[in-house]
Amino acid sequence: LVSDISTLREELSYKNPDASDIYEDFTNFYNNLWAVELELSTTQLSQRHLEYMNSAAQQVNNLKLSIENSEYNSNVKSFYKKFDRFPANAFADMFDIEYPEYFA
Repeated sequence: LVSDISTLREELSYKNPDASDIYEDFTNFYNNLWAVELELSTTQLSQRHLEYMNSAAQQVNNLKLSIENSEYNSNVKSFYKKFDRFPANAFADMFDIEYPEYFA
């Protein structure tokens, strides 16, 4: 998890971070976090540690929900409807311009 967080921080520190890299890194972090939570749930945690784990899990879940509700994907769909046709797509290909990435 520590390396996942370090990778995310590094990605976010760039002036123009690549959204697909951030998405992939966050997904890895999220999956690893839930694997740790599942493993910890089978151990005897103190009340303090259990509360901390639940709080951290809730914060990450809230972050995931805010990302999902950010309307990024709907904005990307709108973009594609407007610009993914001739001549815009021809110029994008010619000048090696990348369109925004849709995340499922």
